[in-house]
Amino acid sequence: MALTWTEQHFDRGTTESSSGFGRVRGWKVTGDESVVDVVTDDPSAPRFGDVHPDYPLLVVNNVSFLPEGRHVVVRAQYVPIEFQDPTPPENEDDLEFFKIDTTFEDVDIEIPVFELVTKEFPIQGGGTETKDVWQPVRQKATFRYSRTVHRITLNATVAGGAGVITQLNISQAVNEQTNKIHQIGGVKYLFKSDSVRRTKIDNYQFTYRWIYDPGVPNTLEYDLSYSPNMGGIGSYGFPYASSEFVVEPYSRLDTAPNASDPTQVPVVVSSPAYMEDLTGYTTLPGVS
Repeated sequence: MALTWTEQHFDRGTTESSSGFGRVRGWKVTGDESVVDVVTDDPSAPRFGDVHPDYPLLVVNNVSFLPEGRHVVVRAQYVPIEFQDPTPPENEDDLEFFKIDTTFEDVDIEIPVFELVTKEFPIQGGGTETKDVWQPVRQKATFRYSRTVHRITLNATVAGGAGVITQLNISQAVNEQTNKIHQIGGVKYLFKSDSVRRTKIDNYQFTYRWIYDPGVPNTLEYDLSYSPNMGGIGSYGFPYASSEFVVEPYSRLDTAPNASDPTQVPVVVSSPAYMEDLTGYTTLPGVS
């Protein structure tokens, strides 16, 4: 049998407290199943945050369900929405707890700058000769770009019990993936770990970071090209990885003088800055 909700108009009242001016509504709930648990779960029951039908600026702040004979008495207190009690905080130790936040950080990266200078070199048999050679200048070029950082905190059960050995084994499993490149959803990310914390005997909390590195785009307009990886602006030469990037994603830019002839353009090499383990994230505790 369905429950019958009868509003008790004599229970309609007003309140005034530090929460401001409020209202009260009451109901008598009857039916063959009019026990508190059933009434509480009934779709007609007032809920936290419900708006008052006559006063749209008031919302339910608390509800009481009290058995009274063969029926249940329900009372709801309404307060101005700005005085509504805050939602209780999440239990961060619960196994279902999951938190994610994304931040954006600016990163500065320095690139060596070279200059073609004229120098005198001794020659065999005496005397000198003039050569134009490349040398780095003291001032470097600074490029700023933005990276996206996804920080995820989660809980997981790890068998083994409390103890130093268990903690070290768990930490080692995380360390093996630190500074590795993972590929998730077709996108590559650099993985780092912030912390490992035991919350219960076999429960641990992990905070992971995945960083998206877009690389440094090559937006420089060169006066001339000295080589496929060196562009000239004025009297300076700027190395770059490719026509698309000054520094490619998750990479570094290495430069060195030409070993056989210093008059030649320095060697520029783009190298990976990290090792890849594209599916390595699946081995992390708590990640499925």
